[in-house]
Amino acid sequence: TPPDCVPINGWVYSAVTHHWYMLSQTTAVWESALVQASSAGGYLATINDADENAWLVSCLLGNVSSAWIGLNEIVTQGSYVWENGEISAYTNWAVGEPSYPGSEQVVEIYGGLSSFTPGTWNDNGIDAGRIAIIERNTNPNPSTGEGEGEGEGEGSTGGEGEGEGEGQGGVTI
Repeated sequence: TPPDCVPINGWVYSAVTHHWYMLSQTTAVWESALVQASSAGGYLATINDADENAWLVSCLLGNVSSAWIGLNEIVTQGSYVWENGEISAYTNWAVGEPSYPGSEQVVEIYGGLSSFTPGTWNDNGIDAGRIAIIERNTNPNPSTGEGEGEGEGEGSTGGEGEGEGEGQGGVTI
């Protein structure tokens, strides 16, 4: 697997979650961010624990004020759910959040450029423009290879051998 925090074609691998993440290239309202995530083969990030939250802040959000994540209360006011259907009891609300029930239905995470504590969450209006954290469960760069392989062959000295192993293909960044 690639080292943490090193982007490969815009995606960063997390050894914490074994998932891939990227920041969207453009600011969008929350529903447009959903479309961007889906078009990239992923979903708006689901944050399952404090380790994942801290990793996102340290690897992706240092130069960002805030970014959309997949938590929302669009269907039922007061009942926050992850847009991809995952179940997670973890939250990291900023002091006084969530606020304004009904008018702020989607959630952003604060980054390093925010005046609020980085990594804390805020509910916001659905029409606010933000970049988004897109998450994928699978490698978006299959040629950069997380993979397993088996092989047989003859060595240059005439010896024969068999082997199994895991490896990473070459990567150009």
